[in-house]
Amino acid sequence: MAVTKNRNATRRERLTTIFGALSDPTRMEMLEMIIEQGEVGCSVFEEHFPLSKSTLSYHTKLLNAAGLIQTERRGRFFFYHPHLEELEEQFPGLASQLTEG
Repeated sequence: MAVTKNRNATRRERLTTIFGALSDPTRMEMLEMIIEQGEVGCSVFEEHFPLSKSTLSYHTKLLNAAGLIQTERRGRFFFYHPHLEELEEQFPGLASQLTEG
């Protein structure tokens, strides 16, 4: 019983992280851009959003923590790639809803 309780708590925490990341309009727009383009560099976000670098970094950190994107560093720059496998596994069809335009 304790194992099931821990598993449920872990799943609940994971879902909270995912939905928390998806609950912000800016993060949703960032994720949509990453999905549509396949890869987005940090400079693209800096040009597109009227936000500070630290705020953009915070948003990408939350998307990464939720497992929705992967971050790759090349030199001084960061590049973001979609990573929707876990989302699709947890919620079949949701990832495809995010990719429809």
